[in-house]
Amino acid sequence: MTTNEQITAAADDLAETIRNKMNEEFYHTYIVYQEHLWSRIESTATSARNAIVVYTVLNATDADGMLGSLRNIFGGSFGNPLADPARGYIDDVASYITDWYGTAAEAFRINFLNPYPEIRQNQIALVRELALAIEGYQAIVEETRAKVVAIANQGCAALNSIGTPLPVVLSVAAAFVGVVAAVATAPATIIGVSGALIAGGLAMLGGGLSVAGAVAGETPTPSEAIIQGGNVEEVVSSIYSALTLLRQDRDNAEAKLVAVLQHDLALVETARTLAAQREVNLFVPYQPGVIGVFSGEDVDFRLSTSGS
Repeated sequence: MTTNEQITAAADDLAETIRNKMNEEFYHTYIVYQEHLWSRIESTATSARNAIVVYTVLNATDADGMLGSLRNIFGGSFGNPLADPARGYIDDVASYITDWYGTAAEAFRINFLNPYPEIRQNQIALVRELALAIEGYQAIVEETRAKVVAIANQGCAALNSIGTPLPVVLSVAAAFVGVVAAVATAPATIIGVSGALIAGGLAMLGGGLSVAGAVAGETPTPSEAIIQGGNVEEVVSSIYSALTLLRQDRDNAEAKLVAVLQHDLALVETARTLAAQREVNLFVPYQPGVIGVFSGEDVDFRLSTSGS
């Protein structure tokens, strides 16, 4: 993990190297120092430092609280969705109605009781999907912070070796894809993925979206940025260009993340619509029809999965 102290230290080293190298350049160029030269040196160094230090605002640990809350649904380890207490309640209900017979009883079992275990499994998997999205976001932030330090360090190296091109690999989007792939390809016993979930088409765990491919809002970036220049200011300019490419790489990663969330939201909204129409779906159970106690309306159970 890249700390704020590491980012700040890299920024300070870059600024000091810029001051020293510009001072050397101007010493050989100008016979007499002028005030505006000092201002130019300090402005260049300070601006470059600020462009690096600003990344301390991004912190992957900011999402730890939300991620921890989601993990509690899995017993603290994403380990065993089958231990979910709600599944025990549905088993209790099944035992209570073993002696209930007739059309209403059959409709209750078919339309509500029988689909519920898979629906609940899918709900838990949906939470796991959201947790995976947060883990992906943390990977985006952490990789971005690490690459900022790499850019600053390569900037210092380029300043100490004027004219030598030094690369920085851009891998923020790849880091996000890697986190998703590591979980989505894990055995079902590890992540608790059921057959019903696969039918549900969740973006990552259900294979509903290829996060490795380009998505809307993504602009392809080169695989690396090159830091180089024939003098200090040219090197600094290439550092800014590298930071621009890094931001673009991060934007691409976030575009993939947004596409995932939009895909899954559409699935849930469809499920909610079906539930409102009293139709069985993969994520939202509907309430069985009973006599409306307050309205007096007789709404009996219906032996149907497509309407009330």
